[in-house]
Amino acid sequence: MSDEDALLSAIAAQPAEDTPRLVYADWLDEHDQPIRAEFIRLQIDIADKQERETLSWRFFSMQYPALVERLSELLVKHRQELLGSLAGLPFATDVGFERGFASQIKLTVNEFLVHAATLDAARPVVSVAVSQVAARLHEFLNSRFLRCVTSISLYSPQIVENRPAGPLAMFGPINLLTRLESLDLSGCGVEDADMDHFREWLVPSVKELTLANNAITNVGIVAFMSSEWPRTLRDLHLNRNPISDLGAMALAGAWPVDSPLDCLTLRHTNIGPRGHEALLARFGRKVYLSFE
Repeated sequence: MSDEDALLSAIAAQPAEDTPRLVYADWLDEHDQPIRAEFIRLQIDIADKQERETLSWRFFSMQYPALVERLSELLVKHRQELLGSLAGLPFATDVGFERGFASQIKLTVNEFLVHAATLDAARPVVSVAVSQVAARLHEFLNSRFLRCVTSISLYSPQIVENRPAGPLAMFGPINLLTRLESLDLSGCGVEDADMDHFREWLVPSVKELTLANNAITNVGIVAFMSSEWPRTLRDLHLNRNPISDLGAMALAGAWPVDSPLDCLTLRHTNIGPRGHEALLARFGRKVYLSFE
């Protein structure tokens, strides 16, 4: 293992600690990479100031304009260099940096499959959001490099043009996605029978589930409530599904008392006053409920 690999492994082993990052910045200075070294120190300084002074980015920018200007300059002029081992990603890739390193990355499934091995090997570990997964679902789920995937959006035009029987049937290996935090199944033709799959999928790491723009009725809601998902979800989005008062009452009546749920959205459904009343009585006004 090279000195650089050892330093990066130390950062990956202690992701919340800044000392290994600063040690790596010193190493970069010693090896003629002053831009990356400066960027790491600058982002750590900004993060520390924001946390210590509890400032939003807007107010931080007003209070420390020179720091923000330099940060922007480095990102604009030296983005590829700052990406380090990920410099080979498509130029327009949406990348978020945290304390000096690429942290959050958004890719289509085609882009992900090309760069999956590089993303999986990145140190510190990155979080990758993959979209249009339905276009190459089988290849995606059989990839050996899924540890970095934290968000999936399944929808792709192909799923509409050539909809398989039970659009979620092929999604069985989802249990292998141990870091998955967000699952978006919007517009995938999900029907009541498909909701039975949630009893088979055990992915407690998922905190946000989006099922908007589908064909889920009260029957599907009852099936979903028999799964373990309500025990761990923080956000559930059911907009634009033909759910009525009975479905709303099923949600309100069976949702676990100790659930961490923060947000339940139900726009453009068939829920009326009775369902509205049941949901408000169960979840309270602190949880976002919207009916239009």
